[in-house]
Amino acid sequence: MSVARAVFCALPPLLIVALHLAGFNFVVPLTDSMEPAVPRYSLVLTAPPWLVEPGVGDVVLYRLELAGTYLVLHRVVGATERGFVTKGDNRAFADPWRIRRGDVVGVAVLVIPWLGLVLLVLRPAALLALLWLAAFLLTRRIVEAVLARRSSRCYTKRPAS
Repeated sequence: MSVARAVFCALPPLLIVALHLAGFNFVVPLTDSMEPAVPRYSLVLTAPPWLVEPGVGDVVLYRLELAGTYLVLHRVVGATERGFVTKGDNRAFADPWRIRRGDVVGVAVLVIPWLGLVLLVLRPAALLALLWLAAFLLTRRIVEAVLARRSSRCYTKRPAS
């Protein structure tokens, strides 16, 4: 494998890891609350709030504490002294709670319809494929190392006596 090809193959996973470390999140909405702007099963990339300031009109991902902790993707439709007013685009009424700035996990910057469904369906298969690939590459590396060591022992030139 050429160096250029190896770098090209490594870029997507490295980009995903770099985005995640920088505070970006990938989410897949499982409900229709944000349709048609964000269709169910889309892949949504959110930027951290320190990078993109959330405001009225933005679709935000926020942490909600009810009978557990949930991540909710809704649009900011207003702001009060108590926090942001949010609402799903496909809902008749605003959410009954107010979101503090500290609860905002990210602001949606990219929506790719249906890609989230593909990832949800393929996740178990993709995980198995990645584990298989990692095991294969590790085994190959070990076999190559063993063969290289054997060949260096067998074919070393001995000084003439």
